[in-house]
Amino acid sequence: MKKIILLAAMVLSVAQMSAQVVFAPRQSADNQNDELASRISPKVKYFVRAGVAASDFVHKDVQETSTHWGYTVEAGAMIPFRNTLFGLQPSIKLIDKGSRIPVSGSGYRAKMDINQTTIEIPVNFTMELPFTEDNSLRMAMGFYGAYGLSGNASLLGEKIGIYTNTIGMKRGDIGCDLEMSWRYYHLLVSLGMQAGFIGVFEKPEDYGLPSDINPHHRSFWLTAGYVF
Repeated sequence: MKKIILLAAMVLSVAQMSAQVVFAPRQSADNQNDELASRISPKVKYFVRAGVAASDFVHKDVQETSTHWGYTVEAGAMIPFRNTLFGLQPSIKLIDKGSRIPVSGSGYRAKMDINQTTIEIPVNFTMELPFTEDNSLRMAMGFYGAYGLSGNASLLGEKIGIYTNTIGMKRGDIGCDLEMSWRYYHLLVSLGMQAGFIGVFEKPEDYGLPSDINPHHRSFWLTAGYVF
C-alpha cells in the first residue's frame, strides 16, 4: 500500500512539473506579445476635412498673376510612431486650384481665369505637441503627387478645356506640403500651403514667356474637419 501511495505521489509530482514546463512559457510568450503590440501598434486615427483654397501660378520672373479661390476636400490617417510625438500622415485630397493670368491678342488684353480640379496624394511626417489628451497642436511636412482630372479656362465669356492644345496645361505635378493643425477632441482645424516643382504649361512661349520660365502651382488652404 505504501508503495502504491509513493508511486502515485511521484506521478503527480512529475505531472505538476510537466505542466509548469509546458504552460508557463506559453503564458510568458502571450505577455511578451501583448507588451510588444502595445509598443509597435499604436492607435491609428482617421480624419476628414473640407474648406477653402487660394491658389495661383508663381515664378520669380512672372508678374501680374492673381489668386483663384476654390475648395478642398481630404480624407486621411494619423499614424503615430513609437515616440508618440512623431508620426506619418498619408491622405487623399481633391482640390480646385488655378490662377488668373494676363493674356493679350489682336485688339484686346484681358485676364484668363484658369481652374483645375486635381486629385492629390500627400504623405507628411508629423510632430504632435499635446496640451492635454484631447487637445494638441500638430505640425506636418512632406511631399505630394498630383494629377489633374479636369479644368477649364474662362476668357471673354468663353470656356476652353485646359488640357487641349489651345491652353496646353500639364496634368501631373509633385511638390512640397506644409501644414499646421489644432485638434480639440474630435474637431480638427488646419492651415496649410503647398508649392509645386513642375511648370504648369507645356509651352510657356505660347504665353509670351521664354521656354525656361514656367510658373509653378502654389496653394494655401484653411479647413475644418472631424477626427474619428
